[in-house]
Amino acid sequence: MFSNLLYFVYLLALTLFVEEGAVPFWITLLAVLPLGAFTYFTRLKLKQTLLISLAYLTILTFLKLISWSPLLVLTYIFNLWLHTLRSPWDKKAFRFLLPFMLPYLIISPFSLFFNEDWTLILSFLLMIAMFAFFPFLVQKIWQSKPLEPSPLKNELEALCEKAQFKHGGLLEWTLLSGYITAGIMGVIPKFRYVLFTPSLLRNLKPTSIQAVLAHEMGHHFYKHLWIFPILILSVVYTAGWLTYLLPIENDWISNLVFIVIALIYARIVGGFYSRLFERQADLYPLKLGLPMEYTIDALEEVAQASGASKTKPSWHHFSIDERVKFLEEVKNDPKIIAKHNLKTTIAIFFLIIYVITLMLLVYVNDF
Repeated sequence: MFSNLLYFVYLLALTLFVEEGAVPFWITLLAVLPLGAFTYFTRLKLKQTLLISLAYLTILTFLKLISWSPLLVLTYIFNLWLHTLRSPWDKKAFRFLLPFMLPYLIISPFSLFFNEDWTLILSFLLMIAMFAFFPFLVQKIWQSKPLEPSPLKNELEALCEKAQFKHGGLLEWTLLSGYITAGIMGVIPKFRYVLFTPSLLRNLKPTSIQAVLAHEMGHHFYKHLWIFPILILSVVYTAGWLTYLLPIENDWISNLVFIVIALIYARIVGGFYSRLFERQADLYPLKLGLPMEYTIDALEEVAQASGASKTKPSWHHFSIDERVKFLEEVKNDPKIIAKHNLKTTIAIFFLIIYVITLMLLVYVNDF
């Protein structure tokens, strides 16, 4: 989730370099064509292709050779598509990344046809609609399919009923078949989906899969998804305000500073909130009456099946070893649950106050 946040910040920051109408369209087109040719004739792995694409587009914006911001994302998507023509093994990765690019691509053309006020209003309304209904399209792009009828599915459905968790379906996340993970996307019950990868269903015990589902429902119960827009605002306003306060006159350097501050803030502050939320979600199975051992077993089985070290640090989840030790501490002292929930609530409260304060500062100073 936070990788998506960082990608959004990157796209937003990238458009700061663009001066609409600064150069003719044909120059913009000529500027991006070499990237497509490079992508098609090389056989790099997807991660390397993404990094080179981002670096190339950044250089073009620094040189002011790109003047139409929607073309940035169009070029990016076209570049990935060309990559999959020569590297069919990465077609799944293209399908996975596509939904994260479509929202920006849909919203950005508004700036070509409407004034700034109407663009903001229409973009806001479209963002709300996409936030609500986009998961339906995403699960189609990701080639998800309903879980086959089985005793496990019946147990998972019963757990959902116990938690009063309404959803649009329990799905098998075939696109990420090689990964051991699960997730929930969507806020509208009819368009809210629970995703399990085939590897998770194959490698975990039924009781462990119940704990995984309860963990994901914990994110929903505590409204963690609703905090991410506030986090995004805090990233943008913090980077913008600090950049504004620095005595930088050169626009290029100022925009580069904005990107650096935004990425550092997202990593540090975003990671802090993500870890708080993960621990809350780890504790939620207890609220549904599931034994602590179910969650501990699930973590242990994920580590074993993935071959990852249990002590490997994770900036947004804690290591598996840290998560297990925390749950063991809770077994010995259940009061930790209330303390952690209070800590998370206070942290969210301060985040909201912080964002409101920054928005008022921006409004008062009119920058």
